[in-house]
Amino acid sequence: MWRYAIFGVFVLGIPGAVQANELTFSFGGTVASEYVSSGVYYADGLAIQPYVELGYGGFYAGAYAANTSGVLTGYTAEYGLSLGYRGEAGPVNYDIGVAYYIFDEVAGFSTPDYPEYIVSAYVAATESFYLTGRVAFAPEYDSTNLRLRLDYYTPVAGLSVGAAVGFADTNYGDWEYWTIDATYAVIDNVSLGLGYHGSNYNANVGGTNGTDGGLVVASTLWRSKLHRRAG
Repeated sequence: MWRYAIFGVFVLGIPGAVQANELTFSFGGTVASEYVSSGVYYADGLAIQPYVELGYGGFYAGAYAANTSGVLTGYTAEYGLSLGYRGEAGPVNYDIGVAYYIFDEVAGFSTPDYPEYIVSAYVAATESFYLTGRVAFAPEYDSTNLRLRLDYYTPVAGLSVGAAVGFADTNYGDWEYWTIDATYAVIDNVSLGLGYHGSNYNANVGGTNGTDGGLVVASTLWRSKLHRRAG
């Protein structure tokens, strides 16, 4: 299990660089037509997902919230806390962190809160192509989630396209998932997104909320960052 929709916004900013002696405060949010993560959808309808993050010298702490469907998941909201470090090693930008997920359960359902340990990195293959790899492990579900993503920043100002493939292996089943999407930056702080999500979750796990038949998701992302240089 992994909640990628929010943390993906600010865990790996592409392109970008770590600011060593700078205190930053980031905040924003996403409004999406569906909440989809790793080929599974958690909100059957409008999803609102605000976040905040404080960073200094590569270290960061963040938090997010998201509404979910109690019928699909057994909880009506989820919250995430994150701690980690971002750095650079030659051409590679990396992120090592832990996220802790908290759930607002529906009466009669039990969804344990749990941590997930995440390592991700990206490299610029060219000035326009970025390759990202990500591995996440959640002991609560004996879950390993692997993802590989390619992003292309087109000659059209503000427009990027990307594709991702992933594999999730858990104690309740395993499945593959994939995404094709496009993002357009309307202004510096606001972007519009459109993505197509697919998986074989329902077929492999026996679920009902996988994107086996394909699912198109539209989203609007707003984000802002405040800087204060130390010294």
